[in-house]
This record gives sequence, structure tokens and C-alpha cells, in this order.
Amino acid sequence: INLISTYDLGFNMTAVKIRGQKAFIGTESNGLIISNINNTDFINLIASISSISNINQLEIDGNFLYVLNDTGIISVNITDIYNPFMIDYLSLSGNPRNIIIKNRFAYIACGEAGINIVNVSDATKIDNIGSINGIGNVLDLTLTNDAIYGAVDTSGFIALNISNKIIPEYVYTENTNGSACGIRYNGGYVYIADLDAGLSIYKLENAQNALPINDNSDLSLTEEFNCINIEMNDNYCYILDEKYGFVIIRVKDPMLPDKLIDYTSELEVKANDLIVRDDLVFIADDNSGLKIFKCNECEGIEYLGGTLLDQKPASIGLDGNIAYMTDYSGRLYSINISDPTNPVNITSVLFGGLSYDITIDGDLVFVADGANGLAVIEASDPNNLNVLTHTGAVNMALNTYIDGDIAYLSCYDDGLHFYNVSNPNHPSILNIVDFLGYSVHNVIVQNKLAYIAWGSRGLNIFNIHDMSNIIQIGSHAISGDEFALDLENSGDIVYIAGSVSGLEVFDVSNPSNPQRTFNDDTYVFDTVEIDGDLLYASGSVLSIETIVLYKIKQSGDDDLDGDGFNYINEIWDSGTDPFDGESAPGKTQNGDNNPFHFILDFWWLFIVVLIAITVIYIYKFYKTGKSKKKKKNKEDPNV
Repeated sequence: INLISTYDLGFNMTAVKIRGQKAFIGTESNGLIISNINNTDFINLIASISSISNINQLEIDGNFLYVLNDTGIISVNITDIYNPFMIDYLSLSGNPRNIIIKNRFAYIACGEAGINIVNVSDATKIDNIGSINGIGNVLDLTLTNDAIYGAVDTSGFIALNISNKIIPEYVYTENTNGSACGIRYNGGYVYIADLDAGLSIYKLENAQNALPINDNSDLSLTEEFNCINIEMNDNYCYILDEKYGFVIIRVKDPMLPDKLIDYTSELEVKANDLIVRDDLVFIADDNSGLKIFKCNECEGIEYLGGTLLDQKPASIGLDGNIAYMTDYSGRLYSINISDPTNPVNITSVLFGGLSYDITIDGDLVFVADGANGLAVIEASDPNNLNVLTHTGAVNMALNTYIDGDIAYLSCYDDGLHFYNVSNPNHPSILNIVDFLGYSVHNVIVQNKLAYIAWGSRGLNIFNIHDMSNIIQIGSHAISGDEFALDLENSGDIVYIAGSVSGLEVFDVSNPSNPQRTFNDDTYVFDTVEIDGDLLYASGSVLSIETIVLYKIKQSGDDDLDGDGFNYINEIWDSGTDPFDGESAPGKTQNGDNNPFHFILDFWWLFIVVLIAITVIYIYKFYKTGKSKKKKKNKEDPNV
């Protein structure tokens, strides 16, 4: 490990979070500082909030930064990184030290006051919904799928069950014989940073038991350290130590951790947007620009290649062998992707400000350009991009959709805008639908019906046959206190990415009464994309950026409702509902009970019997003819 550079900020730093090329720095008395770190030789301060003091910890969730100080938690809007502003403040008891966020709930280590649980689904109104007290001096927390583990000073660490509860349920305490300051979970093991005992590792055998696997006999590895904090990444343990400063330990085999002898970094992805073509997945990666992956029949994803942009990418679209990408500085890039293993930047053009979404229609690129409304760029020549126009100021344009000569622009707090873009140099406004202060995140249009992801109002359907008289005809709330962030459709099915409930599926065959048919709340999604019979959803689980693949169209061999009859048999042969186990052959059903279905089911048997009868008939005919010939020969003495 080589020290690249240092920079004296002139004040005491107490916490830091990195996202892309920006560092969020918490200080003791100088507030929150945001710095540009794209040049490691010089740290450029770009924004600050000086009114927050005694910062202990920072956590980023989407476009919001959550700040812990000595008295509580503060939510900060960082959508515009150069103009952050405080949104809400919640006072907490104890000494807030650490925060982790799962499914829009923040779990906060508050020292002697235990653990506080805060609802952060709405950053403008954060609420304390409960706490666990009397468990000791909680200094740090870590998450698994269904449990929270806390470092509790001289008491060791505790295990709490959150599988079915917002408020964790106490399970057990494990004494580490020291002073546990930090804790991290990785691959079935818990790693404890102990002020007295160094690094301790425990194997989680089950929900009720943790087994220590190192006895600290190797003093050169563990007890010589006075660990005060810990982070895990793959097979490496990064430790802050009172004596040695920064220590890295390789724990590829947790039973035999050894000191670092080399360093490797795994490929990481934080997808701001993705698009799928055949078996290739193109990702606008928050940290690295464009990344291209190959999906091998959903059995694995292989990284092919990528290219960097000047700034953090926002969205991506494809047109033939050209990918168009926008970044958050308002620049559009054209990239040659004819060789997915070696994409090449062609050119770029500055068109506006904070961009969020891109739609390609023929030679035109339409961009949801934040506060500048709809931007139109002419791209008939990918080597020479030409900005045509902007529609004008709106309150945060988030998404675009093009249907013929109509452009639909979804705005965060400014409703849904309809534009006639038959003349792309001068788009004209047709109508604006006010959504009563609720955010509109995305829209898709099919058969003159607009399906809208309407923030906390869920799925909403509007009749847009008459642009002068747009009427809402149906809606369906989404699960929990969450936001609908993105949606895709396939026929009469709409798929929604939810900020809490993950993937939700709705049957919209009757638009006036959409019905939820499926929900997977394992993940928190912000983007969905359909390609053939696969749905790609990007988001996070346990704060880990994730891309999840779903199969959304069934083969004829699938028994969807578990009644013993496959999809094709129920639809074609029996006329029953393939999704309803009570509607099956031999039961009460919606289909007909055609007696000829027996013939259709066993046609092969009838053919076999027919062939057998034919063979027997031919054989008998042959035998009869041969017998007559022998009789004639006996009667004729000349033969």
C-alpha cells in the first residue's frame, strides 16, 4: 500500500463517506464539508453546511445524506452536490455513534441508550418509531439478511432478530473478553474490533449461537493490535488501530487469517441506469462510467469492457452500435459499442444541467434535463452532436417517454408535461397534469393509456385520448410507506420498482381496476428493464448494489399453480386457469369440458392401435392367399 497524498483541511475530521469522486466529511466544529477528490494531489472544497457540529457518523441513501451528531440525526438533500441543504432533524437520546439503513429504516447505535430505530422513508419527516434499551453501551452495528449484530463495549456483541419485525428482537449476547468497539459481518462470520483483545472472529452457527474460531494465540496477529474500528471488503479486513494506525489482514480462510501480502480489488457496480440488448447488459455505473456485461443464460454475468466519462453518469440509451450517455454535469456522450469488450468514446456536447433520463427516437435524443425541462439533441451524426432546444424551467424533470410526436416529461414536483415534438426545434406544450404535490417518477404509454409511477401514490392510469381532457381511470397503491421509482410493461402486465417493497407486478388488463399479482421485497429497486422473458432490476440489498434477474414469461412445461397440470395442458387441452390451482381438470373450472379433449390428449394411442390393426389385417390376408395356393398345387399333378 502506498500513501498517495495528504491534505491538511485545518480542522478535526470525525467521519467521512465517499461516493464517486466526492468526499463527504464530518467535522467536530466546522460542520459538513463536501470535497472533490478526482485529483488526489489537491482536494477541492465545493460545498459545506457549517451549522451542524460534533458530527459522529455519515450515511448516504440515494439522494440523501444522514448525519449523526451528539444530539440526533439530520437529513440532508444532496441531489445538487454543490448546493446541499438540511431537510429535517430528529433528537435522539444517548450518544449516536453509528447508523445502518435497510429498507428505509435506520438502525442507530446510541451508546448507553441502546439502539434507536428511525423511519427514513420520507427524508423530509424522519420519525423515531422505537428503541431497544438496557443492552449496554452500543458502539457499532452490522447487518445480515435477518439480524443485527452490535458491538457493546465490555459486554462483547449482541444478536438481534429483524426477520419479521421493524423493532428488533433480542436473541443473545456473546462475551468477547475485551472492549468491543467495531463489528462487521462477512460470509457467515462476525469480525470484532476489540480495544483489548485485537481482532476476534466468530462463526455464526445458527440464529442462537456464535462460535469463536480464533483464540488469539498468535500474538503477532491479534493481541498486539488495539483495534478501534473495522471494515470488511471481500477477503480483507481493514482495521484502525491505536498503536499501528491502519492495518490490513487477509481472512480468505477465517480459520487462519494472515497478514496482508498483496492487494486485489473486485469489480463493483452501482447502477444509475441500465439497458439490455440480447445477452448484453449496459450499465451507467456511478463510479466508472459505462460498463458492459454479458449474461450467460442467467447463470452468471461476465464483465466485458467499459469506458470512463468526465463526470458521474446519469442515464444510457442505445441506437445500433452507438450508446448515448448523459452525466450529472449536463453533458451527452456518444460511444461506439460495436466491440463490447472495447467501447470507445466518440464525442460529447454540453446541453444543460442536472440530467436524469434519456430517450432515443430516430435521429433525436430527448433528455430529462432537471430544472431545464426537456432537452432535444440532434444525433444523426454521432461524431457531431447538435443541441436543438430546451423547453424551459420546471421543478426537476426526471423521465422522458416518446410516443409518436408526443413527448411525456415526468417532473418531481411539477406534474406530467405533454409536448408536441413534431417540430423538434420548437416543442409546443399540449397540457400539464398537476399531481397535487406528489412526485412523478416515470411514465409509459400504451394504447392511449398513460401508466405513471406516482411516487407515494403508487401506480396510476390515465386516459389520454383527448390531450385537452386527461382523465384518471384507475390506480393501485404500492406496499408500505414507499415510492414507485420506475416501471416497465409487457402486454397487460406492469412492473414497478419500489423504494421499499422492491419489485411489484400488476395485472392491468382492466385498466380501471389494476390488481397486484406479485411482490418481492427482498431488495430495494430503483430501475427495471425488460428484455424478452427476462426482467433486470437494479437496486440494493443490505446496502450492497445489486442487479437481480427475474424470468417473467413461463414455458409450456411449467406447472404455475401446483395442481399437477402444465401451462399448455391447462390452457389448450382443458380450458382451465393455469394460475389457479382450484381451476384444474376434474375440478370446478372456467373452461369447457370437451369430451374430445381425451382424444387430443391420447392421439398417439389411437395411431398405435390403427397401425396394429392394419398390420394384423395384412398378415391375415397374406396367410389366406398362401394357403389357397398350396391347396391348388396339391390338386394339379403337373405341378
